[in-house]
Amino acid sequence: MSTGSVKLVNSKPRILFATHTRPDYMPPPAYSDNMLICSPFYPNKQDKNGEIRSIRLPEKQHYDLATLINSLPPAQQPDLVIIRLDSTFRHIPGNIRAITQPTIGLIGDTHHMHRPLQSMLSYLLHERFDHLLIDHTPQHAHWFAEAGLGPIFWLPATLLADLWIAPCETPAEQVIFIGQTGQAHSVRNYMLENLQRAKIPLQVHAVPQDVGCRLSNQAAITFNHSLNGDFNLRVLETLASGGFLLTEQLKPQAGLDAMFKDGEHLVCYSDKDDLIAKCHYYLEHTEERNRIAQAGHTKVKELFSIKQRLLNFEALLAGRPQQSWYPEVIDMRARAYGCHSRADLLQRMAVYEWVQEQHRTLNLLECRVSAHADPRITCDLADLPRLILSIENNPDALKLAEQASIRADRFEKNADAVMIQLLASEDVDTTGIYPDSAAVIISDWLDLDEDQQRTIDSLCAREGLVATDHTRGLFHNDSDWSDSWNMPPHT
Repeated sequence: MSTGSVKLVNSKPRILFATHTRPDYMPPPAYSDNMLICSPFYPNKQDKNGEIRSIRLPEKQHYDLATLINSLPPAQQPDLVIIRLDSTFRHIPGNIRAITQPTIGLIGDTHHMHRPLQSMLSYLLHERFDHLLIDHTPQHAHWFAEAGLGPIFWLPATLLADLWIAPCETPAEQVIFIGQTGQAHSVRNYMLENLQRAKIPLQVHAVPQDVGCRLSNQAAITFNHSLNGDFNLRVLETLASGGFLLTEQLKPQAGLDAMFKDGEHLVCYSDKDDLIAKCHYYLEHTEERNRIAQAGHTKVKELFSIKQRLLNFEALLAGRPQQSWYPEVIDMRARAYGCHSRADLLQRMAVYEWVQEQHRTLNLLECRVSAHADPRITCDLADLPRLILSIENNPDALKLAEQASIRADRFEKNADAVMIQLLASEDVDTTGIYPDSAAVIISDWLDLDEDQQRTIDSLCAREGLVATDHTRGLFHNDSDWSDSWNMPPHT
């Protein structure tokens, strides 16, 4: 463990960057000529002078990073160690405490897969870093803060390539999408299919980062839809490459609104109909589109040049981070409430992870909050952009939502939404199990004795709801949550 300032700008710092990414997919940017990359997908490589440029790590296995660093030649001992972490755990660095250089843990990809937040929390409690950053999901910082891992800072451009292209004055009159379209991206594929049905001139590409940036520059519109409500790197890549960005509207806790202004630096859409309408509009309004593309390019270059990012790292290491780096600036939940115990935190986290995974696959969810349900769970779910919070006669939930700067609606059933009911045990006798519920969450499950749990279990079973593995107090309808979680019919 190390503290203190490190000079990074104009000094050719020695940086060791450990990551799970590939050379052609989100590679670490060139922060220095003296940077050493460690990854399961990079080869063991030396330059012509015999200096080590990359080291191959074991994939999905623990390794001792302190020992690896100590084995480097004296001339390549790093000034700074940056470690990219995510819930795939393609690389699992250990013995972080023994590293004598400053360490930065960069938290990413906790917005999908099985128990991503719990897995990351377990790792971070075991391996302690000097500094923690979060890039694409600042809405998750409050979980780690509640666990006592603060302060956590938000810097979304840590993996942004040092590739800057001025906006093209005469781009091709088409919409382009660059990225993945596999089974994990159900809603993204739904949006793409609707663009094709609407006869929007659309091109879809899965290409390396540098190629994608050049394609974005040459297209009139770059369409973006995140995997699961995250401020993804494509936002910054598109603006850096001079492209006009049309991206989904995220919740305030995701940070997009804090960084860029809709209609000034980029344009946001709310649903498929809004997406199609804005594609038509901006294909026809060239001057307005070019103005927005130029403003977005100027803004991202001002914020996230390589020099500016190195200055950001310097300030972080010196204990002088900017106020805007605190996730609490865009997300008041860490200040508005906290956990009662470790078990309480993990229970809420498990509920959130389950709902988050359903949100990844569905166009619209609605959470109906009953009179006595835990208001913290209501607020936990508020950062999912396609989830509607409907609060019925629960003044505590409304009050806490207001304190956390969260918008919540009075209950009104949405026929197009998949329904989740958030209850307290005392609401079950009076409210019953809402007949259209695809899932029921008993928010005070940990406070119930075994008899009370069995009673609620029987009531849920009577309604065709089964207990969900790994998430106590959550019951779901198998017909609504299939193993493949297929999209609803396109209409």
